[in-house]
Amino acid sequence: VVYQFTGEKWYYSDIVKEHFFNPRNLMLDEPDESQYDAVGMVGSPACLSSNTLIQLNPAMNTIDQVVRGERVLGNDGYFHEVKIIFKPRYESGVIRLKNQLGEVTATPDHLIFGIQVPRKKESPFVHTKYKKMMPSSWMHAGDIKKGDFVLYPIPKEIRRVPSLEIPREKRKNWDFKSIYLPSRITVAEDLLELFGYFVAEGSTRHDGSEVIFTFGGGEERYARRVDELIKKYFGISTTIKNRPLNHRIDVAVYNIYLAKLFRELFGDSAENKKVPEFILFLEPEIQQGFLRGLWRGDGYFSVRRFQPRAGFATISETLLHQVIWLLLRSKIVPSVYKEKAKIKDG
Repeated sequence: VVYQFTGEKWYYSDIVKEHFFNPRNLMLDEPDESQYDAVGMVGSPACLSSNTLIQLNPAMNTIDQVVRGERVLGNDGYFHEVKIIFKPRYESGVIRLKNQLGEVTATPDHLIFGIQVPRKKESPFVHTKYKKMMPSSWMHAGDIKKGDFVLYPIPKEIRRVPSLEIPREKRKNWDFKSIYLPSRITVAEDLLELFGYFVAEGSTRHDGSEVIFTFGGGEERYARRVDELIKKYFGISTTIKNRPLNHRIDVAVYNIYLAKLFRELFGDSAENKKVPEFILFLEPEIQQGFLRGLWRGDGYFSVRRFQPRAGFATISETLLHQVIWLLLRSKIVPSVYKEKAKIKDG
């Protein structure tokens, strides 16, 4: 093995490599003390903390909840099946790595994919544009220093979905107003824009009879846009209610079938909002419609700074990671900030 920056060399014999990749006499599950007569480390104790979030296909979960057979996102941007799970015992120091996308806690020997930047004064790799030209490699967490790059994989799989099938629901005895939805609708950028508006500003009544979009008082054009898209794709009329005393505009859609569809696709409350799986794997060009609707609803844009920025806020942990997923697929690198809950006016 040759370290690419210093030229330092070391060797692993075939026997060492064989035992490293295929450890012997190792009990992978949590054994009872009567099942073994010795405790030790086999191979490398490299590991992540048990609460580390792992990108599954397509949800997030902590690494201690991952099971064999599930698929996890690799550094190549594709998902790979989990074949085996190791749970080593480790009682020494750990390394915490933090960047704009979050943080991870790992043992010093854990391998991290990234770019290690030379620190010599005469190094030409001072500016970021030159650092990006450097080759990436696997590094031990303990060797990573402030200013190095830890690389985040971009999901590359594309699943084209020409249309979305909508199941026919049985009519409720008490409902005589809701019209049936089309059996199939075309998946296009402006349909995803409508979905983005709902994830950001939409809700359904507790009785499941109505879909409501709530916009700010100066966002009438977005309310009109929702009205236009609801009619285009579902053939349903809406009611736009301007409420100046509350500084808001409501778009109400009375239809129990649409309310049920949106709850199933996108979640039934702000903390449970999510992006359905089929959207996560669509072409990035179509996904941008979803991001546009999402940002117009719960996002903001600021150009009054040296570097203009756009921001989005959510209380849904699932939605947060899915928005990161969508942004990365569109070559947009976000930063993540978390704030504690605040109580205003009381």
